[in-house]
Amino acid sequence: MCFEDSWSLGADMQFYVFSIFIVFMIYRNPRLGLAILTACYIATNLLTAIVIYVKDYQAFAMENELYPRPNHDEFIDEIYIKPWYRAGPYFMGIYLAYILHRNNRKMGLNKVIYAFGWLLSIGITIMQFTTTYGYITGDVVMSRTMRAFYGSTFRQLWSFAMAWVIYASATGDKGFISSVLSWKIIRPLSRLSYGSFATHQYLITMYYTTKTTHEPVDCIAILIHYVVILFLSLITGFFVSLAIEYPTIEINRLLFPG
Repeated sequence: MCFEDSWSLGADMQFYVFSIFIVFMIYRNPRLGLAILTACYIATNLLTAIVIYVKDYQAFAMENELYPRPNHDEFIDEIYIKPWYRAGPYFMGIYLAYILHRNNRKMGLNKVIYAFGWLLSIGITIMQFTTTYGYITGDVVMSRTMRAFYGSTFRQLWSFAMAWVIYASATGDKGFISSVLSWKIIRPLSRLSYGSFATHQYLITMYYTTKTTHEPVDCIAILIHYVVILFLSLITGFFVSLAIEYPTIEINRLLFPG
């Protein structure tokens, strides 16, 4: 593919079209609509676990001595880019939107549950970055059952952690994280997120394929590379937004006013 991220855009479009049916059902009959949403949510997770277990895939997209490139490429084609395996977080977003709409963006939780929600969200986020290090390096071998379980749940756990941050912020949380996310300086950058996402992969490829010297791989070097690519991604995202995203938004407003 000339535009490698097109599979992601295609998956998002399919989620959007399918969600119209679910949202309509929730609007007409909340119990039935939520039951359909729950069934779809369970089905996508269960299907992912079954395929990983039956075909003995890795838990997520990676490549090491235990899972060389042929297995990695097969996993990408079979699971990674298929929308029905990636729909869980999108369904989580529909759940969150329904809860916010039903409660009119009011918290309605006591302080104990509220504190537990933040601890759980932070704990899940830390776990996502730390627990699989040995598995990625090949020092730890996951059983087939554990790979199926983790491969079908890690996106759902991540989406739950992010959903809590959104829920707490949208319902008037005055905590540190919500305050940081409300900084005015972040708002312009947040509007560049989609353009930056669409271009960052090519910047990474260009950066590493045009280097003519070897560099040691350590935390400082990776941090510097991250900052450079992030800065360049925001610049390219700015031009993509001006050239494509915002003109498209304005056209939609003209065609579909209100």
